[in-house]
Amino acid sequence: TKSTTGYAAPGVEWGASASAGHYLYQYGGFDGSSHRGSLHHLNTATSHWTELPGGPARKKFGCGMVTWGDRLVLFGGRACGLKLTNELHVFDTKTGKELYLITDPVVISLTTCL
Repeated sequence: TKSTTGYAAPGVEWGASASAGHYLYQYGGFDGSSHRGSLHHLNTATSHWTELPGGPARKKFGCGMVTWGDRLVLFGGRACGLKLTNELHVFDTKTGKELYLITDPVVISLTTCL
């Protein structure tokens, strides 16, 4: 195994991951007691972790994430309060800013799924 340096992504379940070039991105998840909203990347060439500022503002877990050029696209997941959501976040990895958020104001309560 190879050691890494920097501020590693926290251990979570239901986090979202994607890779582009020599970067592995990790967002959100649930750490056993709270939802996470942090965005990290691992530079696989240097084995160095970095927490990226300005990630998606909403803490959630269980969302999907893909890369699209220099952008991360996150969809769906569960937000605080265990609400299912159809939000679409687009984050620019070069500028460190969320470009836009598309959301339907309707979220689905888990109780409606039972």
